[in-house]
Amino acid sequence: MDLSPLLAAIDRDDLPVLCELLDDVPRSRLAGPEGTVLLSTAAYAGRDELVDGLVQAGADVLQPWPGGVDPVEWAARGGRYWTLTYLLCGLPSSAVDGPRRRALELAQAETAAAAPGLPRPGLWAVVTSAEEELGVRLDPDELLARALVHGNPDGDDWFADARGLAALEAAAREVTGPHRPGAMQLDAIRRMLAARTVR
Repeated sequence: MDLSPLLAAIDRDDLPVLCELLDDVPRSRLAGPEGTVLLSTAAYAGRDELVDGLVQAGADVLQPWPGGVDPVEWAARGGRYWTLTYLLCGLPSSAVDGPRRRALELAQAETAAAAPGLPRPGLWAVVTSAEEELGVRLDPDELLARALVHGNPDGDDWFADARGLAALEAAAREVTGPHRPGAMQLDAIRRMLAARTVR
């Protein structure tokens, strides 16, 4: 298979053309080394939507990339929240917990090794998302602190942790009602996060 047109579409960040080209590529080819080259190229270029398109088209998300790079490890350690999300979406639900748990451990190790209070952007998003999916109990104050580490309302950390707070708030309201202490605490935290966003 000639990868040149596909690689050119990735280089241009052209999802419609990439998807059109992928329509003519058998899934069996994308599940092999050629799909791995395309997937790693899109990931390294930061083309998350193209990673998603390639995964949906059949690229093998666990196949090592050129040079023996483990895709889950690369995404988790690098705080590549969306890349990791799309990679894990390419796994059957029965097979996703192992890679997700590994991603959580790797991202936690990276945050622990970072300069005090300053892990790489995206790492907290990876941690929070994996914890949420694995059923780890989330603490609202911790989620707020994670969201505010880099203070970027457009960042992945902010997005993932604000989403986690919203889920906790909804769950608290279901259990305790809108005027009970748990819901009120989460509501106060959510308002604080919103105020930081406006600032």
